[in-house]
Amino acid sequence: MTDKELKDLVASLTVSQAWTDKQMKETDKQMKEMIKSFSYLKENVDGISKTTGQEAQEFFYTSFKKNKKINNIEFDSISANLGVAKNGKKHEIDIFLENGNSVGIIEVKNKVKEKDLEQLQKIVDSFYYFHPSFKEYKIIPAIAGKIFPEHLQNKALKSGFVVVTQVGNHTEQIAPI
Repeated sequence: MTDKELKDLVASLTVSQAWTDKQMKETDKQMKEMIKSFSYLKENVDGISKTTGQEAQEFFYTSFKKNKKINNIEFDSISANLGVAKNGKKHEIDIFLENGNSVGIIEVKNKVKEKDLEQLQKIVDSFYYFHPSFKEYKIIPAIAGKIFPEHLQNKALKSGFVVVTQVGNHTEQIAPI
């Protein structure tokens, strides 16, 4: 290889490297813009999801506030979003009812999923730990959903949960099997 050929090769490699650097910078810029767009989209989707969940919670809370009954058991008081922290652990109940003998624990979802049944079971299982003053009370667990697939309703009922669904502008309850 001649000196001139070597110089030409080095020059072409330099040009090629500069072009590659420019392309990488452009790709990096596009990736950053895409990440920014995805973040904005995620924020909006999360906001819509949160609003939908709040709407479901408000619907069921308002319904239970008017008629404080679960499975034909009447309750005296109702609370929404009852949260307790103990030893670094949190316990949250969407709707809580109480009558002096029993407590109603209602988990509310816009669309009920299998994991929501597991979540309600964990809330019930840890209730007395977080609320020892209610240790003599009977727990009436219920799961409420605006969209509640039939197979999950059946599973909830077999687990001993009252199923609460939206039918038109009112709620309907199904007692556990």
